[in-house]
Amino acid sequence: MSDQPFDKFELATAILLGLTAIGAAIAGQQGGQWGGRQLEAFSVANTLTTKAATQYTEDTVLINADYAAVAAAKGYILQARDAGGQDRERNLDLASYQYMYQMSELGYKAMGLPMEYYVEDEEEGEGEAAPQAGEAQAAANTDGGAGAQATEAVDEEEGDDEDDPEAIAATAMERDIPDEILLASLQTELDDDYIDKALAQGTQMFADADKKFEEGRAANENGDQFDLAVVFLTVALFFAGLGLVFKTKVRWGFFGAGMILFVGTTIFMMTLPWAG
Repeated sequence: MSDQPFDKFELATAILLGLTAIGAAIAGQQGGQWGGRQLEAFSVANTLTTKAATQYTEDTVLINADYAAVAAAKGYILQARDAGGQDRERNLDLASYQYMYQMSELGYKAMGLPMEYYVEDEEEGEGEAAPQAGEAQAAANTDGGAGAQATEAVDEEEGDDEDDPEAIAATAMERDIPDEILLASLQTELDDDYIDKALAQGTQMFADADKKFEEGRAANENGDQFDLAVVFLTVALFFAGLGLVFKTKVRWGFFGAGMILFVGTTIFMMTLPWAG
């Protein structure tokens, strides 16, 4: 019987087995964390892509509306240029209406039109009309039949005009864009710079989605690297445990193989990005 309280090989192997098991557990935990980050990033990227597609579609619709308004306005301006008298004024009024009421602020600016004529919110005018209608109805209730007849006359007049674009153009605007500015707008087009600005929000949202997707892809790669480390450490455990079976010097060879795998994998893990 040996006087030594323990066998040096068995002690060294036990330490190696313990360290290797701890390393495998840490690598597995890191792989799980990176997997969670991957799923989160891919989920956010999918949500951002959906929102970006919606925003891009809305921006495209707005661009098409601006182009349609510009085309209609220029059509009226061309008719006015070849007409005279009331026809000229009517066509210029309609062109001014298209620019002021039917275009987005971005498109209006891109056409180089003066901002003091731009109508930012058409709903404000509608909100002011509502109290006037209420006042007319109150007057009708107070004055009796004469007031009611007056109210009916106003309603009939508004009903006749509400579907007539020429009447809208003639009554909705407090002031028109000057004729010389309208004629000069024939030389201006909505260019690529306008399109880039109009699509900027949707484009940025797509870029953010791509960035998130790349974060998820990177997290997936990091998780795969830590999973590979778990495999190497498992092989190191196998060699270290196998050395305990032998009683000859060959067992040190298995121990050495396990140690090399353990040290090499540990160095490999230290080069990887770790999840916080």
